[in-house]
Amino acid sequence: MEPCIFCQGNGSITFSSYTDRVRATFRPGLTVPAGTQTVPEGPAQVVSAAALVKDLKTYGTVGHSATIQPATRLPQDVTDNYDNFYRAGTAIPQRADFNTLDNSFF
Repeated sequence: MEPCIFCQGNGSITFSSYTDRVRATFRPGLTVPAGTQTVPEGPAQVVSAAALVKDLKTYGTVGHSATIQPATRLPQDVTDNYDNFYRAGTAIPQRADFNTLDNSFF
């Protein structure tokens, strides 16, 4: 059986450890205080494409939210057809993304 590239020392893709869930949900190398259940994902936390490439080269993997955030944020200020103004960095899908670290699969 091939070693799990997503897990450091876990050996399987269960994401049963807190560290594995942080790595898979957000990005490898992210430090979150133990027990944190919801991690901010606002414009200040968006990871650049260059940082994703660096994570992939460094850790051999990237996190779910880290890859989605840059692709689902407005690259510049936008005024829509109804005259609503949205600042650069606003999330295009207006819903809560996958930003909790509880292990709902068990």
